[in-house]
Amino acid sequence: MPPILGYNKTLPKKEGRILLKVKETGDPLLAVRGYGKGRVLAYMSDPAPHWGCNFVYWEGYHRFWLRCLDHVLGEKS
Repeated sequence: MPPILGYNKTLPKKEGRILLKVKETGDPLLAVRGYGKGRVLAYMSDPAPHWGCNFVYWEGYHRFWLRCLDHVLGEKS
């Protein structure tokens, strides 16, 4: 994953799971948790060219989001 230019600082929730952290700070960058009968995913940066200008042009960009969708739509763990 290429560098990003910024993100929204958040705190982890005990019932959630952090999938990616910001290398320099350890802050959550991608997190998931169950909610109701489903799952939610939070990405703390920008999936568009603002903070994510390197990210949106990365060759793995589409695959990243498809895997995120697969995770959210999969069976609740």
